[in-house]
Amino acid sequence: MKVARSKASWVLVIGLSLAATAAQAYRPSTAYVLNRAMERSVERGTKTLKVQATVQVMGAPGAVRGESFVERVWIAAPGQLRRETDADDGMLVEIRDAGRTLTKTPGQPDKAGKGGVDVLLDTVAVIPPASAVAEQVLASLKALGINTELTSYARFDGRVAVLVGSKPWETDKPQAWFDKDTLLPVRLVTFAKGADGAPVKVDVRYLGWGSPVGGNWYPAAIELWRGDKLVRRSVTQSVERNVAVDASRFALR
Repeated sequence: MKVARSKASWVLVIGLSLAATAAQAYRPSTAYVLNRAMERSVERGTKTLKVQATVQVMGAPGAVRGESFVERVWIAAPGQLRRETDADDGMLVEIRDAGRTLTKTPGQPDKAGKGGVDVLLDTVAVIPPASAVAEQVLASLKALGINTELTSYARFDGRVAVLVGSKPWETDKPQAWFDKDTLLPVRLVTFAKGADGAPVKVDVRYLGWGSPVGGNWYPAAIELWRGDKLVRRSVTQSVERNVAVDASRFALR
């Protein structure tokens, strides 16, 4: 009788171990994560956003450089953005529409170019079909050199996230992070050429989703890190959703 119970116990332990291993082994594909993320965005129904934030630039590690300044952001689906940043010598304006950008810097000629990848812009305001947007974001991640065939789980900003592009300990690879529950973007790691020609890590962190100010529409703060140094932090002060936005704000001229 004792032998039978002992065998039954071992069978139960082995069964539970196999079940746990199978659960740990499962990782959602990047395509699945992005499709669900875009579906969630469509369900939230955000067509436009008007955001005001306070920005602080950092000098030496942990030290602020100069006074903070105000930044205003308008977003409209699909993929339109206008950012106005107050500066000592005037207002810097960045406009993005249809994959093109225009930057207006005080005292300098306007600069037009191709828009870079902006995961936040491409996910907070989405026009269906969600699957088409998901394919677009997937292509954007690949263009950044992110290995979209690899996903894992890791913790970020106090929560579990789906990590696309590497294992948690592989900090030298391009990555995209999405909150496991909300599927909102929380981090994007890429590499750019530094002044000496060597690659420098560029780490954009979207923090504090679900805050009283931004809810699940916009992060409470956005940090830009270069290497291991925080160089810019934007703190969201107000968010207005689905407000009327004049289309001329996004004119590339």
